[in-house]
Amino acid sequence: MVGLGTAGKAGLFGVENMLKAGTDELFPLTKVGNFLFRGIDTGAAGWMMTYVLTKDRLPPVFRPENGFALFNGKQDTSENECYQVETGQEDWEQHTVITKWGKDSQSLSEDLS
Repeated sequence: MVGLGTAGKAGLFGVENMLKAGTDELFPLTKVGNFLFRGIDTGAAGWMMTYVLTKDRLPPVFRPENGFALFNGKQDTSENECYQVETGQEDWEQHTVITKWGKDSQSLSEDLS
């Protein structure tokens, strides 16, 4: 494993050990409501929330109170997502085309590359 420090190697082996021990699965069965809204704090999701190299780098869909949920914290709005969408007033072919995006209205960009 080139380029991984001791902590990185331990983390990879930690995941490998969980899979071998049967305490987690690569594709675990979970209820849709938990995956989308209520959260998952077991297995790899729970491990990433406690592992020293990942816990401070997780996106907002990981929250201490309920773990990972795809729409964690979202209620009729988006979090860290903002879009500029064409109305079609000038050209109907452009109706609903997203022309800019960013994390908020002040950081909209035409190109995210």
